[in-house]
This record gives sequence, structure tokens and C-alpha cells, in this order.
Amino acid sequence: MPVAAIGLPQATPNAGYVVRRLRDPERAVREAVAYFDTRSLPGAILVRDGADAEAERACEALGLTRARAISNMARELTDNPPAPATRLDIVRCTTPREHERHVRTDAAGFDEACETARLVFPASLLDASGYQAFTGLVHGEPVATATLWVTGRIAGVFGVSVLPAYRRQGFGAAMTRRALDEGARLGCVAASLQPSPMALEMYEQIGFRSIAEYGLYVGRRSIGGGHEHAPSNLRAVRLHPPPAFPVASACAFRVRYRRVRPPGRAQFLGASLRYQQRRPSSTGCGCQLH
Repeated sequence: MPVAAIGLPQATPNAGYVVRRLRDPERAVREAVAYFDTRSLPGAILVRDGADAEAERACEALGLTRARAISNMARELTDNPPAPATRLDIVRCTTPREHERHVRTDAAGFDEACETARLVFPASLLDASGYQAFTGLVHGEPVATATLWVTGRIAGVFGVSVLPAYRRQGFGAAMTRRALDEGARLGCVAASLQPSPMALEMYEQIGFRSIAEYGLYVGRRSIGGGHEHAPSNLRAVRLHPPPAFPVASACAFRVRYRRVRPPGRAQFLGASLRYQQRRPSSTGCGCQLH
């Protein structure tokens, strides 16, 4: 079971993902929860609907309850129509100062602390392959954000936010389209994201469709406390660079669609989103794949 954590004091970014039937659901769930317990982190288990009923029962047996469902959406990156004209000027962040402006705008759009946003999107990401941050400006003032993270040939779209005073003007769609266009330019064949309820209709209008639903199990109690490290049979993989949000998304679901390319080219039958990079990190983020 993939397990990802970035150290935020929130359960969803620190989670174990059940994407298929587990050989020993009770053991896997218990060890995932113990991983978060040993690090004093809130954690959650996300179970893809229909993947493993035994894993769902194992979560309940350990005191976790299903809080809500999380949708995963995807779309192909072919024949992208031009984005409607807006008064938004979208720029890519290339300097630490521009990135800090991006982070502050993201925090304001999501109504969260700047410190949290900096942990999710540290300035060190500017040097990371596959990461791009975009800020939307109106008359030079930052009002919207979007982030692109490329994993293989999949464009992960994250952090799409708009300041409250500038919503309902097409800015969220414009920011998303900019990320999609850049993903297509980089050779991606599909894009993925996890929508908020507020933005679900907007993403559907852009062409995204739901490919999987995950039950979010939270409310854990301490399981097997007292360990100094993760259980020995969990294979720790350091993540570099952070954050784990795109990593978690990549581990969490598989895009299932059929794309027929022009004659003479190979047929793309699907994309399995799995994070494979295993270089050391100084952030203490961890991910286990097994």
C-alpha cells in the first residue's frame, strides 16, 4: 500500500492509499496508521471505492470512520481549445521572490496560513524537474494561482486558487488551462487533479471526468505506539523534491482510458500513476510503495 506524508498537521496530505485488493488488509492498514503515530502526525486511509471491502472493514476495526468521498478526475491532453480571453495576465514563477508571491496568493485563496503553504510549496521546488508554478495578475496584482507537476507523461494540476473578490470571472479555468497547455507542451498525454466541491463543475466544463472515488477514513487512535521507526517490513523511500501532494496523487489512482493515436503510432492504453523517484530529501517526507 502506498503511504505518503509531508508533515502537515492535516490528515489528508498524510495518507495511505488502497488502490487495489491487499493481501493482508488488516496488517497493511495497521502499519500505515502506525507510521503516522510514530511521527505524531494526523493521518488518513483512502480506499478506492470497490477496490477492497476488507480494507474498509479493517479501517473501521481500528477506529477509523469514513468522513467523505474524494473524487479523482482526468482528461486527455489532445486538441486543447484556446482559453477564453480574460483580463488575467498569467506568469510563470522563476525567482524565489515570484514564488513567495505565488505562495502568499495560494494561501489567501485557500484561506490557510502562509507557513502551511510554504511547507507544501517550498522555494526549493523552483529547481525541481517537472514543477512549475503560475500566478495570475490583474493590473499587476496577484489574484490567482495554479501549479503543475509532471510525473512521467501525466500532468498533475494542483493549487488552483482565486482570491474571493475575483471569483466567478473565469480565472480558475484560465489558470487550469495554462497548466494543461504547459503539460501538453512538455509531452504529457493526460492530466489529473482532485477537485474541491466548489470547482467540480468548472473542471467538468474544461473536459475533466471522474475516474475514481476514494473513501476518506479518519479519526485514528494510536496503534502500536512506541516505535522509533516505521515497521521493518515497510520500505521507506525519501521524496525529493517535496511536496507529497503530487506524489500522493500519483500513487493514489490510475488513469483508465483509451486513446487511439494516428496510424503508425503506438496505441496508448492507459497510464499508471506511480512515483518512482527515490533520491534523498532533507524534508523528512516519506513514501512506501509495496
